[in-house]
Amino acid sequence: MRRLRAGRAGATHLAGWVFADLTVVVLLVVLVMTPARPAPKVDPPPSSPPTSLPTSRPAPTQVEPSQPPVLELEEVPKIVIQVDGEALLSGGARGRTAADGLRDDLKQRIAEAGLSGRQAGLLLTFGAAPTPEFRGNIGKRIAQRANAVIIGEVPLFDDARRRAYWTYGASPSFVEIEIFFFQK
Repeated sequence: MRRLRAGRAGATHLAGWVFADLTVVVLLVVLVMTPARPAPKVDPPPSSPPTSLPTSRPAPTQVEPSQPPVLELEEVPKIVIQVDGEALLSGGARGRTAADGLRDDLKQRIAEAGLSGRQAGLLLTFGAAPTPEFRGNIGKRIAQRANAVIIGEVPLFDDARRRAYWTYGASPSFVEIEIFFFQK
């Protein structure tokens, strides 16, 4: 029995060394087969500096690249407006009345907050509904309709990107608007 155990230990030990030797052989083969990179070419320095620069061309003017506008992320105003969501979606006289009320209420809230002179860059609008799937996703459709009413009607939002989302509400009775302004 002792001999069997000693034989097994020797075979395991031998297998480890064979594996290590094969790894070294593979490494050497890879190193030999890899072509050497040529040294990078370096242009010799000019023997003499240019004597003069042409004076017929005017000196180029430096133009500073314009920086893209940056959104303020610290203070994001949230405005909640009561609206009859079903009327807003219905169209007709009832829909126009709801749209006018939404637009006028938003303009008033913006003026009260002192945000009239600012330019909005991003508008996130949340339409209320009990669940996201409630009546064919009515919350998101209300938010989309509110965005359509706001864009073009309120100058503050002319160039703003907009997204419409659902938010929880017992009934489709309000719109929550988050406004991200460009930095001054």
